[in-house]
Order: sequence, then C-alpha cells, then structure tokens
Amino acid sequence: MIEFSTARNGSKTCSVNGKYLHSLYNPEKEAERFVSNLQCDYNPQYIVITEPALSYIVPYLKKRFPSSKICAIRYCDVFSETDSKWDFVFKCEKNLANTLFDTLGEEGIAKTLFISWQASENLFDDRNALAWQMIRSVVLKSRDVIATRNFFAKRWTKNTFRFFSAAQNLYTILKGKSDIIVAASGPSLEPSIEKLKKYRNNYFLLAVSSAIKPLLYNGIIPDLCISTDGGEWAKRHLSPLLSSYAHIPIALSAEAAVPYYILENSPIIPLVYGDSIEAILMNKCSINAVKAFRNGTVSGTAVELAMAITTGNILCVGLDLAEAKGFQHTRPNELDSLNALSENRLYTVATRLALAGRQNGSLKIYRDWFSSRNDFFSARIKRFATKNLSPLGKIKDVAIDDNIFIAMNGKDKPSIKKIATISTENRKRIIKNELEKINNITSIDNTIHSEIALWLKNMLPSQYLHYEKYLGTPKESEALKELLDKKRQYDL
Repeated sequence: MIEFSTARNGSKTCSVNGKYLHSLYNPEKEAERFVSNLQCDYNPQYIVITEPALSYIVPYLKKRFPSSKICAIRYCDVFSETDSKWDFVFKCEKNLANTLFDTLGEEGIAKTLFISWQASENLFDDRNALAWQMIRSVVLKSRDVIATRNFFAKRWTKNTFRFFSAAQNLYTILKGKSDIIVAASGPSLEPSIEKLKKYRNNYFLLAVSSAIKPLLYNGIIPDLCISTDGGEWAKRHLSPLLSSYAHIPIALSAEAAVPYYILENSPIIPLVYGDSIEAILMNKCSINAVKAFRNGTVSGTAVELAMAITTGNILCVGLDLAEAKGFQHTRPNELDSLNALSENRLYTVATRLALAGRQNGSLKIYRDWFSSRNDFFSARIKRFATKNLSPLGKIKDVAIDDNIFIAMNGKDKPSIKKIATISTENRKRIIKNELEKINNITSIDNTIHSEIALWLKNMLPSQYLHYEKYLGTPKESEALKELLDKKRQYDL
C-alpha cells in the first residue's frame, strides 16, 4: 500500500508498507545528491530510470545532462500526475523491450544511461525484476542490430553505389484504393495458391522477394515485388525476374543486393529510408524516391509500403513467422534449392529440415515487431491463416474463404509512373566526388547530422556511434582519432 505524507522540509513524500521511496526529511536534496553521484563519462542521448516515484530527480538530471532526453519506467500508475515532467514514460510490462526499441532505436539504446531509483528495487520486487529483464533484452538486441550493421556496412555501401551507377528505368508509385495482398513465402502460402489464382483480378499483389518464385511457378504474376536485403543470397530470390518476367516492377532499397540485369532492365521504384547515404545520393541525383521504413524483415517494410500506397484493405499471406516441421518456405524456394545441394547420406533432407524447425530467434524478433504495432496499424492488417500460427498481437487472422476474395475491391489499383533523372554517368561522377570528399576529411563538423557524419555512420556504424557517444566530453578527441584511423583503413 502506497501512502503519501509530508517531509520535514514541507515537500510531499511517500512510502510503501511503511518503507519510504523518498527522504522523510528533504526529498529534493536526496535527489540532487543521487544525481551528483552518478558515474557517467559519456554524453547519453537518453537517460532511463526505473520507477522514480514522485520525480524529484528530473530537474537535477536535466541540469547535469542538458542535451539528454529523460525517461521513466513506471511500476504503477499512482505517480502519473508527475509524468508530464519526463520526455518519455514507459509502463513496466512484458512488451517493454519492444516499446523501448521502437522509441529509442538501436543507436539511442547504445547511448542510453539506464539507472535505478534504488528505493524502488525492493519495494516493487516483481516489477523491478521484469523491468531489468526487459532492459537487458533490449540492450542485447541493440548490440546485435548494430553488430549486424557493422558486419554488412561495406557490402551495403557497395550495393548502394551499384544501384546509383546502374539503375536505368526509375518509377514512382501512385496511390490507389484497391485492396492489397502482401505475399510472403511461409508454408501457409501454398494452400492459398488456388484462391489467389482464382480471384487474381480482385486485388493488387505485392510480393516480397522470397515469394516471387512460388507465385510465378503457379502462374500468379505480382503487380509489384519488393527487395530490401543487402545479403548476397538475396539475389537468388530475384533470379526469376532475369528472364521473361523482367517487366514486373520491383521496389528496391539502394542497399539491396540486386543483379545488374534487373537494375538495367526492370521497372524500379527506388525506396528511401532517410537514415543513410542513400538519402544523400537520392537528393544529389534528383531521384524522387518513395519513403519506406527500415525493419528487420522485408515483410514489415512491405506491409508499411502497402499501407502507404492504398486506402483499401491489406491482407497478408504466407506471413507465418513461426518455426514449422518440414519445409520452412513454400516451394519452389531458391534458398531451399541451394541448401539441398549440401545433402548426402550423413546429412539428409530430414536432418536439414529438423534443424531448420528449431526455435529461431530471428522469427521471434519479427513476431514481436508485428505484435507491437499500434492500433492504427493492426486495424488495417489481416492475415490469412490456414493453421494455428503464432499470434501477431492485435492483427486479426482470417480463414482463406471465397467470400473474402469475392468482396475484395480490385478497382483503382496503385500504378507506376516513370520519373525523370540524371544519367548513370552523371550519377557515377557524383559518387566519385562524394568519395573524394570522404577520403580527404581530417575532422568532423560537430553537427552530427551533416553529410560527412551520415557517410561515416553508414560506413563505420560502431566506430561512429562510439565517437558520437563521447561528443562534448574529454574523450571526444580520442574517439575522433580512432574513427578517422578506422576510416583510413576502409577500402571501397
């Protein structure tokens, strides 16, 4: 039971079962002392404190860390009247890790100071344990995402240069009103094929890269494909577009791994995230790209693109995001065909499929992403489900029924329109000039959103975040030296 009382200095204080969350004498002085004793040698972008009760700590945190966003994790609603003092307030719940990641992002979490209001630790035992479990989870997720970006940074940068050097037929997409089906390649796509084919004229079909081959194999031609993966294996999913299907439009992020043939021959709708060098080059090359949102899975980017290009309903098929017995994708699947080459008497197809069906951390991340979307997102999306799949939060599952397809609106579909742009030769010159500028830098404008900063952040994510973390501290010059030393070793 939480009780409020008056401290000796006249301020409000409170206790839980007789044990105080703030000083009984001077809560403000206690908070000031707490902040002055914090150990932090970097410049945090965010400060997150677990259950700070009456929020006396806020003005002292803002005074010591004036450039930081100050956040609280609440264990109960009793102190909500002081929530307006914080930049962000989070509830301690099982979805806390996703909420933190969505709000702060992997870079923000890497530059966050997490602290505990110690009086709350024992008085809210279960909530405190859950909060720090969620904090640990989101910190590890942030670390893994940044490590992935660091590992693939050079490849993604080279993919970006190749995109601007070779992409010929550029288009934009005009918004429509028809219903859209977003096709992924999970096992539930296979039993949906018959009705997708039967009612093909009743909807606009947006296919993620892994779904292209099984759709075309069954005579179903997508209205639009999408690929955002920068890994070399992603090219294999696009191989069906190298032949007679090169006319199918494809939405691409500049960092995606794409065969030259597609860049030179297919109708391409360039996507821009706005957080990397592709945004700089799109602007300098006068390319009017379609806004997209970066997600861990291309399916998430595809669904958000679908929401942007129609006012109609959006249904997903093959969006299993669950471990399955047997084949993990609807066949034929390019990567499945590739993996089959490694089979032999000792490593059979049964062995390979059994290993593939184990718990998959990536699939959980994807499920969590869809499950944590807001009500507006969840209300617009439905998922065709042919069996019991893992739930995706508030996204509704529907059976594949003739009546659903009959009721679909296939009129006024999104359409594509060619856009004018400068020649590939001029784009190559722009890239060359940008690289010369990067190679010649010896210092960085402290405006961290400058073009130079964005280039370095994309080329050397971990090193740049380390430098950014120490801006304005005695360690800034040392961090800058490490960054520029690493840049000199970088070979494009």
